[in-house]
Amino acid sequence: MQWRMMVDQNRVDELRVLNMGRKESLIELGAERLAEELLSLENHFEQVDERIDYITTSRAQNLVRFKGQLDALIEEGGFYDWREVSQFADRLSQLLDNLRESVEDPCEGIRWVAYFYEKDGEVMESCDDSGGDVGMVFMVDARDLFVEFAQACKNQEFTAQTLLELARQDEYGVRHDLIDVAGRVLSAPWMRWMVEKLQMIIEEDGEGWAAS
Repeated sequence: MQWRMMVDQNRVDELRVLNMGRKESLIELGAERLAEELLSLENHFEQVDERIDYITTSRAQNLVRFKGQLDALIEEGGFYDWREVSQFADRLSQLLDNLRESVEDPCEGIRWVAYFYEKDGEVMESCDDSGGDVGMVFMVDARDLFVEFAQACKNQEFTAQTLLELARQDEYGVRHDLIDVAGRVLSAPWMRWMVEKLQMIIEEDGEGWAAS
């Protein structure tokens, strides 16, 4: 196991050196040549086209685009079968990366990540996620982005309430990790508040909620 980890780390180091060299070579080409190459690629790759639109548009417009692209992926993409689901997951992950770069107010970022989570039912129903690729976008990518925004947001009450509302409606099992990260984003008083609220919810809804 240790030998394998050393090999993996060596590979990571090799790729880092390779990418640094490529970056320097691209810089030497100049802005005009790079622009021409990017524009030639956009006609062949939809994600390149979207990325070009993203980096040439204002943050406010990109937030509107985030919602529109997420809704379009769900509503217009049809059903993503096992052959297409990996690409679907990649597109969802890219949307979250775009969101990270578009948000200036971290509390607003929490609202947008919450919107993404609230779409989990529609997302999961629109694909065959037997391999778990799409679920991991929620459980890793979206969770980590939530943590990033929540650690910077000064409104602890808003963060705690949003966490609670998201965690208590986890029909598809992709939100439970949010409870695990509460301690990383909430102060001790707000952690106690959340624990008390969760205990009240469990008492009212029964043990079924705790096991979900």
